[in-house]
Amino acid sequence: MKKKLSLKLLLTLSVMLLVATLALAYSILSAHFFIRGLDTLTSAYMEKELIKLHENQLVIPEHGYITSNDFLIARNWEDFPVNITQHSPPQTWNTLEKFDDGNWFVTPENIVFAMHYNQQQDPIWIVHTLAKSETSSLVKHNAGQAKQILFIFGITALALIGLIIWLLNRQVTRPINSLWMWAQSMKETKNLNTAIPEFKYPELNKMAYLIRESIQTVHNAVEREHQFLRHTSHELRTPISVIRSNIELFRKLESKSSDNTRPYLPMVDRIDRASLTMKHLTETLLWLNKDDLSELPANSFRLGDAVNSLAQDMEYLLKNKPVSISLNTDGTTAHLPEIATRIVIGNLIRNAFQHTWDGDIHIKQSGHTLIISNNLTTEDQGDDLGFGLGLQLTQRLTHKFGWPYDAQKQKGQYTVEVTFSSP
Repeated sequence: MKKKLSLKLLLTLSVMLLVATLALAYSILSAHFFIRGLDTLTSAYMEKELIKLHENQLVIPEHGYITSNDFLIARNWEDFPVNITQHSPPQTWNTLEKFDDGNWFVTPENIVFAMHYNQQQDPIWIVHTLAKSETSSLVKHNAGQAKQILFIFGITALALIGLIIWLLNRQVTRPINSLWMWAQSMKETKNLNTAIPEFKYPELNKMAYLIRESIQTVHNAVEREHQFLRHTSHELRTPISVIRSNIELFRKLESKSSDNTRPYLPMVDRIDRASLTMKHLTETLLWLNKDDLSELPANSFRLGDAVNSLAQDMEYLLKNKPVSISLNTDGTTAHLPEIATRIVIGNLIRNAFQHTWDGDIHIKQSGHTLIISNNLTTEDQGDDLGFGLGLQLTQRLTHKFGWPYDAQKQKGQYTVEVTFSSP
Protein backbone atom coordinates (compact mmCIF):
# COMPACT_ATOMS: atom_id res chain seq x y z
CA MET A 1 0.00 0.00 0.00
CA LYS A 2 1.31 3.43 -0.94
CA LYS A 3 2.62 5.35 2.05
CA LYS A 4 0.67 8.56 2.60
CA LEU A 5 2.25 11.94 3.38
CA SER A 6 1.57 13.14 6.91
CA LEU A 7 -0.21 16.44 7.46
CA LYS A 8 2.73 17.78 9.47
CA LEU A 9 5.25 17.03 6.72
CA LEU A 10 2.90 18.39 4.05
CA LEU A 11 2.49 21.66 5.96
CA THR A 12 6.25 21.99 6.45
CA LEU A 13 7.07 21.29 2.81
CA SER A 14 4.35 23.66 1.60
CA VAL A 15 5.56 26.55 3.76
CA MET A 16 9.20 25.92 2.84
CA LEU A 17 8.32 25.82 -0.87
CA LEU A 18 6.33 29.04 -0.54
CA VAL A 19 9.15 30.79 1.29
CA ALA A 20 11.75 29.55 -1.20
CA THR A 21 9.60 30.75 -4.11
CA LEU A 22 9.12 34.18 -2.54
CA ALA A 23 12.83 34.46 -1.70
CA LEU A 24 13.82 33.54 -5.25
CA ALA A 25 11.28 35.93 -6.76
CA TYR A 26 12.37 38.83 -4.57
CA SER A 27 16.05 38.06 -5.21
CA ILE A 28 15.51 38.16 -8.97
CA LEU A 29 13.41 41.33 -8.64
CA SER A 30 16.03 42.97 -6.41
CA ALA A 31 18.83 42.09 -8.82
CA HIS A 32 16.77 43.40 -11.75
CA PHE A 33 16.07 46.77 -10.12
CA PHE A 34 19.66 47.01 -8.86
CA ILE A 35 21.02 46.58 -12.39
CA ARG A 36 18.34 48.88 -13.75
CA GLY A 37 19.35 51.51 -11.23
CA LEU A 38 22.96 51.28 -12.34
CA ASP A 39 21.86 51.56 -15.98
CA THR A 40 19.79 54.64 -15.17
CA LEU A 41 22.76 56.18 -13.39
CA THR A 42 25.02 55.43 -16.39
CA SER A 43 22.53 56.99 -18.85
CA ALA A 44 22.33 60.07 -16.62
CA TYR A 45 26.13 60.42 -16.70
CA MET A 46 26.05 60.05 -20.51
CA GLU A 47 23.43 62.76 -20.87
CA LYS A 48 25.33 65.00 -18.47
CA GLU A 49 28.51 64.52 -20.49
CA LEU A 50 26.79 65.46 -23.77
CA ILE A 51 25.23 68.55 -22.19
CA LYS A 52 28.65 69.58 -20.91
CA LEU A 53 30.20 69.12 -24.35
CA HIS A 54 27.44 71.20 -25.93
CA GLU A 55 27.89 73.97 -23.40
CA ASN A 56 31.63 74.01 -24.08
CA GLN A 57 30.84 74.10 -27.82
CA LEU A 58 33.11 71.16 -28.47
CA VAL A 59 33.06 70.22 -32.17
CA ILE A 60 32.41 66.54 -32.95
CA PRO A 61 33.97 65.52 -36.29
CA GLU A 62 31.86 64.11 -39.11
CA HIS A 63 34.03 60.98 -39.15
CA GLY A 64 35.80 59.26 -36.27
CA TYR A 65 35.11 59.70 -32.57
CA ILE A 66 36.37 61.64 -29.58
CA THR A 67 36.96 60.50 -26.00
CA SER A 68 35.74 62.43 -23.00
CA ASN A 69 35.88 61.04 -19.44
CA ASP A 70 35.86 57.38 -20.61
CA PHE A 71 32.93 58.08 -22.98
CA LEU A 72 33.28 57.62 -26.74
CA ILE A 73 31.31 60.15 -28.81
CA ALA A 74 30.71 60.05 -32.57
CA ARG A 75 28.18 61.12 -35.20
CA ASN A 76 28.09 57.70 -36.91
CA TRP A 77 27.87 54.23 -35.34
CA GLU A 78 30.37 52.85 -37.86
CA ASP A 79 33.10 55.21 -36.59
CA PHE A 80 33.43 53.35 -33.27
CA PRO A 81 35.98 50.52 -32.73
CA VAL A 82 35.17 46.99 -33.92
CA ASN A 83 34.41 45.68 -30.43
CA ILE A 84 31.49 48.14 -30.41
CA THR A 85 30.27 48.06 -34.01
CA GLN A 86 30.01 44.24 -33.90
CA HIS A 87 26.73 44.87 -32.05
CA SER A 88 23.66 46.21 -33.81
CA PRO A 89 23.09 49.93 -33.18
CA PRO A 90 20.16 50.92 -30.90
CA GLN A 91 16.99 51.79 -32.78
CA THR A 92 15.38 53.99 -30.11
CA TRP A 93 16.29 57.61 -29.42
CA ASN A 94 17.48 58.72 -26.00
CA THR A 95 17.31 55.21 -24.59
CA LEU A 96 20.21 53.29 -23.09
CA GLU A 97 21.07 49.97 -24.71
CA LYS A 98 23.41 47.43 -23.14
CA PHE A 99 25.41 44.63 -24.76
CA ASP A 100 27.35 41.98 -22.84
CA ASP A 101 28.67 38.42 -23.26
CA GLY A 102 27.39 37.00 -19.99
CA ASN A 103 24.22 35.31 -18.64
CA TRP A 104 22.56 34.39 -15.35
CA PHE A 105 25.36 32.02 -14.38
CA VAL A 106 28.42 33.66 -16.03
CA THR A 107 29.75 37.13 -15.22
CA PRO A 108 30.28 39.12 -18.46
CA GLU A 109 33.85 40.00 -19.43
CA ASN A 110 32.82 43.18 -21.31
CA ILE A 111 29.78 45.43 -21.17
CA VAL A 112 28.92 48.08 -23.76
CA PHE A 113 26.54 50.93 -22.90
CA ALA A 114 25.26 52.85 -25.93
CA MET A 115 22.80 55.69 -26.45
CA HIS A 116 21.62 57.49 -29.60
CA TYR A 117 21.06 60.95 -28.18
CA ASN A 118 19.22 63.74 -30.01
CA GLN A 119 19.85 67.17 -28.57
CA GLN A 120 18.57 70.27 -30.42
CA GLN A 121 18.27 68.37 -33.70
CA ASP A 122 21.88 67.25 -33.41
CA PRO A 123 21.89 63.39 -33.15
CA ILE A 124 25.01 61.99 -31.51
CA TRP A 125 26.15 58.49 -30.48
CA ILE A 126 27.71 58.10 -27.05
CA VAL A 127 29.22 54.81 -25.83
CA HIS A 128 30.78 53.63 -22.60
CA THR A 129 32.61 50.31 -22.24
CA LEU A 130 33.27 48.42 -19.01
CA ALA A 131 35.73 45.49 -18.89
CA LYS A 132 35.96 43.01 -16.03
CA SER A 133 39.75 43.02 -16.23
CA GLU A 134 39.80 46.78 -15.70
CA THR A 135 37.58 46.72 -12.63
CA SER A 136 39.34 48.13 -9.57
CA SER A 137 40.14 46.03 -6.49
CA LEU A 138 37.83 48.23 -4.42
CA VAL A 139 34.84 47.40 -6.62
CA LYS A 140 35.70 43.69 -6.46
CA HIS A 141 36.04 43.89 -2.69
CA ASN A 142 32.67 45.62 -2.33
CA ALA A 143 31.03 43.07 -4.64
CA GLY A 144 32.44 40.17 -2.60
CA GLN A 145 31.32 41.80 0.61
CA ALA A 146 27.83 42.23 -0.81
CA LYS A 147 27.72 38.52 -1.68
CA GLN A 148 28.78 37.60 1.86
CA ILE A 149 26.09 39.83 3.34
CA LEU A 150 23.51 38.31 1.01
CA PHE A 151 24.61 34.76 1.94
CA ILE A 152 24.54 35.48 5.69
CA PHE A 153 21.15 37.16 5.37
CA GLY A 154 19.77 34.18 3.42
CA ILE A 155 21.03 31.61 5.95
CA THR A 156 19.69 33.66 8.86
CA ALA A 157 16.31 34.08 7.16
CA LEU A 158 16.06 30.33 6.47
CA ALA A 159 16.98 29.55 10.07
CA LEU A 160 14.32 31.93 11.40
CA ILE A 161 11.73 30.53 9.01
CA GLY A 162 12.62 26.97 10.04
CA LEU A 163 12.24 27.95 13.72
CA ILE A 164 8.86 29.55 13.02
CA ILE A 165 7.67 26.43 11.16
CA TRP A 166 8.85 24.18 14.00
CA LEU A 167 7.01 26.30 16.57
CA LEU A 168 3.90 26.36 14.36
CA ASN A 169 3.94 22.59 13.94
CA ARG A 170 4.37 22.15 17.66
CA GLN A 171 1.48 24.45 18.45
CA VAL A 172 -0.78 22.68 15.95
CA THR A 173 0.24 19.02 16.22
CA ARG A 174 0.24 18.78 20.00
CA PRO A 175 -3.49 19.58 20.33
CA ILE A 176 -4.22 17.25 17.39
CA ASN A 177 -2.28 14.43 19.10
CA SER A 178 -4.22 15.12 22.30
CA LEU A 179 -7.47 14.90 20.33
CA TRP A 180 -6.36 11.58 18.81
CA MET A 181 -5.45 10.10 22.21
CA TRP A 182 -8.76 11.29 23.68
CA ALA A 183 -10.67 9.74 20.75
CA GLN A 184 -8.81 6.47 21.38
CA SER A 185 -9.96 6.55 25.00
CA MET A 186 -13.58 6.76 23.79
CA LYS A 187 -13.39 3.05 22.96
CA GLU A 188 -13.98 2.42 26.64
CA THR A 189 -17.67 2.65 27.51
CA LYS A 190 -16.91 4.25 30.87
CA ASN A 191 -15.36 7.29 29.12
CA LEU A 192 -18.35 8.10 26.91
CA ASN A 193 -19.99 10.44 29.42
CA THR A 194 -16.84 12.21 30.64
CA ALA A 195 -16.41 15.92 29.95
CA ILE A 196 -14.64 16.92 26.74
CA PRO A 197 -11.18 18.35 27.52
CA GLU A 198 -10.05 21.72 26.18
CA PHE A 199 -8.01 21.33 22.96
CA LYS A 200 -6.89 24.99 22.68
CA TYR A 201 -8.52 25.64 19.32
CA PRO A 202 -12.31 26.03 18.77
CA GLU A 203 -12.21 23.88 15.61
CA LEU A 204 -10.71 20.94 17.52
CA ASN A 205 -13.24 21.37 20.34
CA LYS A 206 -16.10 21.18 17.81
CA MET A 207 -14.55 18.08 16.25
CA ALA A 208 -14.22 16.45 19.68
CA TYR A 209 -17.88 17.16 20.36
CA LEU A 210 -18.92 15.57 17.06
CA ILE A 211 -16.69 12.53 17.74
CA ARG A 212 -18.24 11.92 21.15
CA GLU A 213 -21.78 12.42 19.84
CA SER A 214 -21.16 9.98 16.98
CA ILE A 215 -19.62 7.35 19.26
CA GLN A 216 -22.45 7.71 21.76
CA THR A 217 -25.04 7.32 19.00
CA VAL A 218 -23.38 4.18 17.66
CA HIS A 219 -22.92 2.75 21.15
CA ASN A 220 -26.57 3.35 22.05
CA ALA A 221 -27.74 1.73 18.82
CA VAL A 222 -25.54 -1.33 19.39
CA GLU A 223 -26.62 -1.56 23.01
CA ARG A 224 -30.30 -1.42 22.00
CA GLU A 225 -29.70 -4.18 19.46
CA HIS A 226 -27.93 -6.35 22.03
CA GLN A 227 -30.69 -5.83 24.57
CA PHE A 228 -33.35 -6.63 22.00
CA LEU A 229 -31.63 -9.82 20.90
CA ARG A 230 -30.86 -10.83 24.47
CA HIS A 231 -34.40 -10.27 25.70
CA THR A 232 -35.99 -11.78 22.59
CA SER A 233 -33.86 -14.91 22.64
CA HIS A 234 -34.44 -15.46 26.36
CA GLU A 235 -38.16 -14.82 26.02
CA LEU A 236 -38.33 -17.32 23.12
CA ARG A 237 -36.60 -20.03 25.11
CA THR A 238 -39.53 -20.42 27.50
CA PRO A 239 -42.31 -21.06 24.93
CA ILE A 240 -39.96 -23.22 22.86
CA SER A 241 -39.16 -25.35 25.90
CA VAL A 242 -42.85 -25.66 26.67
CA ILE A 243 -43.59 -26.70 23.07
CA ARG A 244 -40.75 -29.23 23.02
CA SER A 245 -41.70 -30.80 26.34
CA ASN A 246 -45.38 -31.06 25.36
CA ILE A 247 -44.49 -32.67 22.03
CA GLU A 248 -42.40 -35.28 23.83
CA LEU A 249 -45.24 -35.82 26.28
CA PHE A 250 -47.71 -36.19 23.40
CA ARG A 251 -45.51 -38.80 21.70
CA LYS A 252 -45.27 -40.81 24.94
CA LEU A 253 -49.03 -40.65 25.43
CA GLU A 254 -49.62 -41.50 21.78
CA SER A 255 -47.63 -44.70 22.08
CA LYS A 256 -49.94 -45.85 24.91
CA SER A 257 -53.28 -44.61 23.57
CA SER A 258 -55.62 -45.80 20.86
CA ASP A 259 -55.53 -44.89 17.21
CA ASN A 260 -57.66 -41.79 17.82
CA THR A 261 -54.52 -39.62 17.89
CA ARG A 262 -53.18 -40.82 14.53
CA PRO A 263 -54.84 -38.01 12.49
CA TYR A 264 -53.01 -35.43 14.60
CA LEU A 265 -49.52 -36.81 14.00
CA PRO A 266 -48.79 -34.71 10.84
CA MET A 267 -49.67 -31.54 12.72
CA VAL A 268 -47.51 -32.57 15.63
CA ASP A 269 -44.61 -33.25 13.26
CA ARG A 270 -44.92 -29.77 11.77
CA ILE A 271 -44.96 -28.22 15.24
CA ASP A 272 -41.93 -30.34 16.16
CA ARG A 273 -39.95 -29.16 13.10
CA ALA A 274 -40.86 -25.52 13.65
CA SER A 275 -39.84 -25.68 17.30
CA LEU A 276 -36.49 -27.22 16.37
CA THR A 277 -35.85 -24.40 13.90
CA MET A 278 -36.73 -21.80 16.51
CA LYS A 279 -34.51 -23.56 19.04
CA HIS A 280 -31.48 -23.43 16.73
CA LEU A 281 -32.04 -19.77 15.81
CA THR A 282 -32.47 -18.81 19.45
CA GLU A 283 -29.21 -20.55 20.41
CA THR A 284 -27.42 -18.73 17.59
CA LEU A 285 -28.77 -15.36 18.72
CA LEU A 286 -27.67 -16.01 22.30
CA TRP A 287 -24.16 -16.89 21.20
CA LEU A 288 -23.92 -13.79 19.03
CA ASN A 289 -24.64 -11.66 22.09
CA LYS A 290 -21.62 -12.98 23.99
CA ASP A 291 -19.08 -10.15 24.28
CA ASP A 292 -15.92 -12.23 24.49
CA LEU A 293 -16.01 -15.52 22.60
CA SER A 294 -12.31 -16.17 23.17
CA GLU A 295 -13.00 -17.12 26.81
CA LEU A 296 -15.54 -19.81 25.95
CA PRO A 297 -14.56 -23.27 27.20
CA ALA A 298 -13.18 -25.61 24.53
CA ASN A 299 -13.08 -29.38 24.57
CA SER A 300 -11.95 -32.16 22.26
CA PHE A 301 -14.54 -33.93 20.11
CA ARG A 302 -14.77 -35.57 16.69
CA LEU A 303 -16.03 -33.25 14.00
CA GLY A 304 -17.30 -36.16 11.90
CA ASP A 305 -19.53 -37.40 14.71
CA ALA A 306 -21.02 -33.91 15.12
CA VAL A 307 -21.71 -33.64 11.37
CA ASN A 308 -23.32 -37.11 11.22
CA SER A 309 -25.46 -36.49 14.29
CA LEU A 310 -26.71 -33.09 13.10
CA ALA A 311 -27.40 -34.37 9.57
CA GLN A 312 -29.48 -37.17 11.05
CA ASP A 313 -31.40 -34.73 13.28
CA MET A 314 -32.18 -32.52 10.26
CA GLU A 315 -33.50 -35.29 8.01
CA TYR A 316 -37.06 -34.32 8.80
CA LEU A 317 -36.55 -31.29 6.51
CA LEU A 318 -36.13 -33.66 3.54
CA LYS A 319 -39.31 -35.62 4.18
CA ASN A 320 -41.24 -36.24 0.94
CA LYS A 321 -38.49 -34.59 -1.14
CA PRO A 322 -36.66 -36.44 -3.97
CA VAL A 323 -33.27 -35.55 -2.49
CA SER A 324 -30.24 -37.82 -2.01
CA ILE A 325 -27.51 -37.13 0.53
CA SER A 326 -23.80 -37.82 0.08
CA LEU A 327 -22.10 -37.70 3.49
CA ASN A 328 -18.32 -38.14 3.89
CA THR A 329 -16.54 -37.57 7.19
CA ASP A 330 -13.31 -38.63 8.84
CA GLY A 331 -12.10 -39.14 12.40
CA THR A 332 -10.47 -35.75 12.94
CA THR A 333 -10.52 -34.63 16.57
CA ALA A 334 -10.85 -30.87 17.13
CA HIS A 335 -10.29 -28.81 20.26
CA LEU A 336 -12.98 -26.16 19.95
CA PRO A 337 -16.01 -24.67 21.73
CA GLU A 338 -18.30 -27.59 20.92
CA ILE A 339 -21.65 -25.85 21.31
CA ALA A 340 -20.68 -22.98 18.98
CA THR A 341 -19.27 -25.44 16.44
CA ARG A 342 -22.46 -27.53 16.48
CA ILE A 343 -24.57 -24.36 16.04
CA VAL A 344 -22.60 -23.39 12.90
CA ILE A 345 -22.71 -26.92 11.46
CA GLY A 346 -26.39 -27.24 12.28
CA ASN A 347 -27.27 -23.94 10.62
CA LEU A 348 -25.38 -24.88 7.44
CA ILE A 349 -26.95 -28.34 7.18
CA ARG A 350 -30.43 -27.06 8.03
CA ASN A 351 -30.28 -24.35 5.36
CA ALA A 352 -29.05 -26.84 2.76
CA PHE A 353 -31.83 -29.30 3.63
CA GLN A 354 -34.51 -26.64 3.88
CA HIS A 355 -33.76 -24.98 0.50
CA THR A 356 -33.16 -28.11 -1.56
CA TRP A 357 -36.27 -29.49 -3.23
CA ASP A 358 -34.70 -32.08 -5.52
CA GLY A 359 -31.30 -33.35 -6.57
CA ASP A 360 -28.24 -34.04 -4.47
CA ILE A 361 -26.71 -32.64 -1.29
CA HIS A 362 -22.99 -33.25 -0.74
CA ILE A 363 -21.57 -32.93 2.76
CA LYS A 364 -17.84 -33.45 3.14
CA GLN A 365 -15.80 -33.03 6.30
CA SER A 366 -12.03 -33.35 5.88
CA GLY A 367 -9.81 -32.33 8.75
CA HIS A 368 -11.10 -29.05 10.18
CA THR A 369 -12.87 -28.09 6.92
CA LEU A 370 -16.55 -28.65 6.17
CA ILE A 371 -17.95 -28.26 2.62
CA ILE A 372 -21.68 -28.45 1.87
CA SER A 373 -23.02 -28.24 -1.68
CA ASN A 374 -26.64 -28.45 -2.81
CA ASN A 375 -28.79 -27.73 -5.87
CA LEU A 376 -30.39 -24.33 -6.35
CA THR A 377 -34.01 -23.89 -7.28
CA THR A 378 -35.13 -21.05 -9.57
CA GLU A 379 -36.45 -19.11 -6.62
CA ASP A 380 -33.23 -19.45 -4.62
CA GLN A 381 -31.05 -18.40 -7.60
CA GLY A 382 -32.77 -15.04 -7.72
CA ASP A 383 -32.40 -14.43 -3.99
CA ASP A 384 -29.48 -12.06 -3.38
CA LEU A 385 -29.82 -12.40 0.39
CA GLY A 386 -28.54 -15.96 0.46
CA PHE A 387 -30.36 -18.77 2.20
CA GLY A 388 -32.12 -16.91 4.97
CA LEU A 389 -31.49 -15.72 8.48
CA GLY A 390 -29.65 -18.88 9.51
CA LEU A 391 -26.78 -18.35 7.10
CA GLN A 392 -26.55 -14.64 7.90
CA LEU A 393 -26.23 -15.42 11.60
CA THR A 394 -23.72 -18.17 10.79
CA GLN A 395 -21.56 -15.69 8.88
CA ARG A 396 -21.56 -13.33 11.84
CA LEU A 397 -20.74 -16.14 14.27
CA THR A 398 -17.84 -17.47 12.18
CA HIS A 399 -16.54 -13.91 11.82
CA LYS A 400 -16.51 -13.43 15.59
CA PHE A 401 -14.58 -16.70 16.03
CA GLY A 402 -12.21 -15.93 13.16
CA TRP A 403 -13.17 -19.09 11.25
CA PRO A 404 -12.61 -18.77 7.46
CA TYR A 405 -16.02 -18.86 5.76
CA ASP A 406 -16.89 -18.77 2.07
CA ALA A 407 -20.24 -19.09 0.23
CA GLN A 408 -20.63 -19.16 -3.56
CA LYS A 409 -23.40 -19.57 -6.11
CA GLN A 410 -22.41 -20.92 -9.51
CA LYS A 411 -23.76 -23.30 -12.16
CA GLY A 412 -26.93 -24.14 -10.26
CA GLN A 413 -25.04 -25.04 -7.09
CA TYR A 414 -24.76 -23.33 -3.73
CA THR A 415 -21.54 -24.20 -1.89
CA VAL A 416 -20.43 -23.18 1.58
CA GLU A 417 -17.03 -23.89 3.09
CA VAL A 418 -15.94 -23.24 6.64
CA THR A 419 -12.71 -24.10 8.44
CA PHE A 420 -12.92 -24.55 12.19
CA SER A 421 -9.49 -23.28 13.14
CA SER A 422 -8.35 -23.82 16.68
CA PRO A 423 -7.92 -20.72 18.85
